[in-house]
Amino acid sequence: MVALVVQLLVSTVLGAAIVGAVNRAGDAPVQVVHELPSQSVQPSVQPTGSSGSRTMTTVLGGRKVTTDQTVGVSAGEIKIGGLFTLSGPGDGTVALHAVQAYFNMVNATGGVHGRKLRYVTRDDKFDPSIGFAATKDLAENQKVFAMASWVAPNSENDQTIKYLTDRGIPLVGNFGQPAEYKSRISYPFSANWTVSPRLVVRHLAKVLGMKKIALVWVHLTNEIDGIVTSSANDEAAKWGAKIVYTEAADVAKPVYDDTVVNAQGNGADGMGTILDAFSASRYWQSFARGSWRPPQVGYAFAMDPQPTQVIPSGYEEVYGIQEMELPGNQTPPVAEYLAKMKKYYPGDMDKLSWGSELTWLGAKMLVAGLERAGPNPTREGLLAAFDSMTDFDSGFAPPYTIRPGNHDFINCMKAAKLTSTRTWVQSSDWFCV
Repeated sequence: MVALVVQLLVSTVLGAAIVGAVNRAGDAPVQVVHELPSQSVQPSVQPTGSSGSRTMTTVLGGRKVTTDQTVGVSAGEIKIGGLFTLSGPGDGTVALHAVQAYFNMVNATGGVHGRKLRYVTRDDKFDPSIGFAATKDLAENQKVFAMASWVAPNSENDQTIKYLTDRGIPLVGNFGQPAEYKSRISYPFSANWTVSPRLVVRHLAKVLGMKKIALVWVHLTNEIDGIVTSSANDEAAKWGAKIVYTEAADVAKPVYDDTVVNAQGNGADGMGTILDAFSASRYWQSFARGSWRPPQVGYAFAMDPQPTQVIPSGYEEVYGIQEMELPGNQTPPVAEYLAKMKKYYPGDMDKLSWGSELTWLGAKMLVAGLERAGPNPTREGLLAAFDSMTDFDSGFAPPYTIRPGNHDFINCMKAAKLTSTRTWVQSSDWFCV
């Protein structure tokens, strides 16, 4: 979905807001390799050799490709790939650091079944063609076993996800774009683009009593714009409300003064946003230049330090929602996240975000899957481990139950309210659609 923002969210982007680079020195440059034909949408997969074989033959574009199910796994290491938007409209270094911090913590205690985790990352520069080439480089040249905790919204598209799906390469914990909720190899832990606007509108209409709602999100694709608009209108109607103004804003939009004027002019009594941290900051700067103060509900990066700092002083009705435990709650899992980030990346503590918490969760879930897959992991074994999880408690969300097929199981969030001291305090327990 996640709904977010250009996710970054958006892309959600949310996208522009969460990407950064870590430990990439010495990595081979991205190499563009020849792309396989794409006529076959649904590859057939057949085990090859004896019952103990660890290769699989996949029929792609009319020809067979044999893949090693244990590629990236050695006696002492498991190689994991990461794709991030590290340059372009935003910098998500902190989100990447969160993955590395979790892997550092696991490696410090011996790794997973005696193997250390090595994270190899690439920057897609917010360009899907670069992102696809980087994905192929990680798979074919770097020979990673699996992918984890991506934050590259423009590259998490049909082409890239089909490539990974055809080869059975798991992608655990990603930003959450439409294609990723429809693949057997992809496990997003963020709300999809149908759920996130519903939950924003639900909070405005049901909890706060707003009847005329304006909704603003970061534009990524026309498909996502249509999903957001339809979902928001449907949810508003359920609670006797109406969407009176919508805007799919460019991720680079410099000023939101016209947004404020248009929303107010259309009679909005509440504002909902699905924006990345950088866009949200510019959005709030425009409100600071005026006197209109409608109730606000923001998803994803709404509670990040950067936009929080520019919310006008004295603004009383500001709420944020997210599908993970609120960072201010200091539950044991959240306390562990904060402690390890402080240990490994102390300079990031004032930059921690929805994105860094999401990528930490992705890394945590990958390790949980590897532990369940046993001491001799294969890609299909890892997928089977995830697809048999029942009421699995990550400590960051209501327990996950995951089954084979499409993986679209996130539909709950918590809400927090901004206090006069610019801190966020939980204002609701989990609520779901």
